[in-house]
Amino acid sequence: MIKNNATIEPAVKFDEDFSRLPASPSMTPVTERRASDVSRDGLLRRFLPISFISLFGTLIAATFFFPKGYIWHTSAISNLTSPSDNPGHCWLPSIGIVGAMLMALPFAGYLRQGLCDITPRLARSAGRAFAIGFVLMAVSVVAQFAQPFIGFQWMHWVLATTAAAFFIGGMLCCFTCALMDQVPYFGGRRTLPKALVCWWGLLTVTPVLCLVALAALKLLGQHGGQIWAEEFRQSFRHTIFWHLAFWEWLGAALAFAFLTGTVLLLPDANNKR
Repeated sequence: MIKNNATIEPAVKFDEDFSRLPASPSMTPVTERRASDVSRDGLLRRFLPISFISLFGTLIAATFFFPKGYIWHTSAISNLTSPSDNPGHCWLPSIGIVGAMLMALPFAGYLRQGLCDITPRLARSAGRAFAIGFVLMAVSVVAQFAQPFIGFQWMHWVLATTAAAFFIGGMLCCFTCALMDQVPYFGGRRTLPKALVCWWGLLTVTPVLCLVALAALKLLGQHGGQIWAEEFRQSFRHTIFWHLAFWEWLGAALAFAFLTGTVLLLPDANNKR
């Protein structure tokens, strides 16, 4: 019995000592390592500028080759990538949008790493929402480009709308995380800069309030019998605010403003280690 105990105790002690060792890079998941490798400088100097130029550069270039002229506030962005509306040059903005979404993917990892110390669950949700949104937007463009061969005319609209919904969901997760960080009742330690909280609130709450106001006017005017609401809504018919294309371009610009502002103001998680 003494001999058996002598052989078991060293093994137990070795297991306990080994469990205290820090995990090596080869032992951590690949996705975790890649997310932690994303830095602020990398996003600001490489990924986001390339993504911005790839998106808006190719879209603007495609407008010059659009048949019968392109009016940005009345023609949707999808008209530029449509093989039927822009048969000669639809490939240019399609490649640009796909490239822009791929270049923006590292932002999801950077965001998750920056918020994981505040609310890990919301941080993961925000990162996944943006990542899924980027991927779905790229797939929607590919689906539209391949529409003459595969059919399914509804697929592009469904994928693009779903991607936009994920973007909005990611922005709401960020703003909720910021509020929880600022309110002591939720255990907030106020680690996020005030400027970042205000920036997220401005770009998240304002569009949501506008959508709620427009929906309320439509319900009151068309289904509630309120003439004043319908007249007020119809007063925008002859303005740029009436067209979906205007909101698409505005939404794309606000999305990049959200990404850039987040990277500039969110503390880099790599510098905390």
